[in-house]
Amino acid sequence: MGLAALSWIFVPRGLAAQCDTLSGHVRAGESYRHPFGGGLSFRLRANASAPPNPDGWTVEVRAGADGEHDFVWVATPPYHWWNPRYLDTSYGLDAQEAVARDVRSFRFVTSEAAYDSLARAVEVLVSSRPQGMTQSEWDAAGDSARATWTAMLDRAGRGELRITGAEVSDSTAGRPRGRIERLAFTAVLCWGESTPR
Repeated sequence: MGLAALSWIFVPRGLAAQCDTLSGHVRAGESYRHPFGGGLSFRLRANASAPPNPDGWTVEVRAGADGEHDFVWVATPPYHWWNPRYLDTSYGLDAQEAVARDVRSFRFVTSEAAYDSLARAVEVLVSSRPQGMTQSEWDAAGDSARATWTAMLDRAGRGELRITGAEVSDSTAGRPRGRIERLAFTAVLCWGESTPR
């Protein structure tokens, strides 16, 4: 599927699409970083390999080379379960099962300000009602957070990572779920401005 065909999948109606396509590979324990979008950085961050951490990587987008916040986690639910940004042996997956999920779609915000707004909305949506807040106040806060969350995700960038090759090792006593030894991938990252087409 070409880039032109992908742009209608990734970019919401009414946005002028800008997309970058990149390809790369990583070995176990290595991270990958590539700039895109005039100031953003796509990353596969290697997870710490010491138990109980799962072997593999986490898909991230950050501002610049060393941005403080991961712009993917805040825009890619679910927030309390397996998530497509995990390329690892978490949530009961073994290495072979992890790479069998070879297409990972995700969203990302494109600025620290958008991250802050969406993170506040997510915090309300995934939390329990604070002690001292009435149910009607909590319902109003939830309605406001859902409206913010929906509006921001409609404008969020979209990405797709496709695993194009992988090598996995079998389970061992130290790694009962095996290990992803090498990963080759292609990623398409699309974002846009709120301007009519």
